[in-house]
Amino acid sequence: MKFWKEKDILEYFPTALYSMAMIGKSGGSLEKGFKFVATHDFGRISQLCNQVLEVALKENLEAGLDSIRDKSDNRYYREAIMVMTQYAKHSSPFADRLVGLGNRMQSDAVLARRRHYQRVENALVPQTTMLQGGFPFLLICIYGLLTEPVMAGQEPILSMENLYYIIIVWFGIMAFAYPLLYTEYILKNPVYITPNFDELKRMFGTHYDAQIARFLNNTANYIEMGWSLEMAVSHAIPNQLSSGISGDDGWARRALHSLNYERTSFGDALLSVGGWANSRKFNLTIEFIEEARNSRYASLAETLKLLADSFWASHMTVRHYQSEIVKPVGFSIGFKMVSMFVMAMIFFPYAPLIIFFFALDFVLMGVSLL
Repeated sequence: MKFWKEKDILEYFPTALYSMAMIGKSGGSLEKGFKFVATHDFGRISQLCNQVLEVALKENLEAGLDSIRDKSDNRYYREAIMVMTQYAKHSSPFADRLVGLGNRMQSDAVLARRRHYQRVENALVPQTTMLQGGFPFLLICIYGLLTEPVMAGQEPILSMENLYYIIIVWFGIMAFAYPLLYTEYILKNPVYITPNFDELKRMFGTHYDAQIARFLNNTANYIEMGWSLEMAVSHAIPNQLSSGISGDDGWARRALHSLNYERTSFGDALLSVGGWANSRKFNLTIEFIEEARNSRYASLAETLKLLADSFWASHMTVRHYQSEIVKPVGFSIGFKMVSMFVMAMIFFPYAPLIIFFFALDFVLMGVSLL
């Protein structure tokens, strides 16, 4: 389906934009950015970058960009291709604009998921609770009050046959409503067209986002004071990152402090720090620092501060929105389970259908929380 193709692109596209922009900030060209993404693991984006380079080799960069222009309907994707095309035509600056697009794409992914959880809480939970909790509870009350004779010798107000007709109407309402709810809350769930929480964390963040951001800012400040990158990093890392590292990460602490030792080269120690964070973005950050260090045209302080801003932006996630919705969903499922169980006991012939619709609701509520 189309949304799977979209996700194959959007899952890595913000990180690819970030990478190209950082290479541009380090004095590299957009073509070098494409080569970097093509030779690293960026999923389908790496294949698209390879395609751009192959077409550009035969014709030019503008033709290469045209070959991937229609691969996604996402507005940020199309805007990024436009920015790159302007670079190909007029050598326009691209780094800052790509960083902005990547950050907005990341923010939109977080906001889309936040809005989805709010819709689940404000609309899906009340609707399904009424369908599978409130209505069955009402039927149970009717069964208890109106199917017994009011006085001896009188007929009950409602017969069981009348209740069976009401239950059939109820089944019809749910058979109509649940396909609509599945379309609205599962097929249109942002998890299918934007990166989910774990993917956002893997791409944009680590458990130490805040510490990393402070370290990068601190390093940039030292450089602006006239220190070399090696001196700035060796002073910034132990003070900023080593605090907060658990005992299990003792080897990481040693890697950080090895930057102070003459027998360890700066590049090797920096790479060992990159392996510790277990984050695609932080490992790329190490490579960008190397790019900036080897480039005569880059402003190291500006590059590091831009990286710091990006880590601070990724520090905001949707995890607490996801956890907040669990309690009302759990209460709703519990209420529905009790109501449907009593319904199945009273109207035993319809028990399989009652169980089926409860299972359907359980799947809907579970997937809507992804």
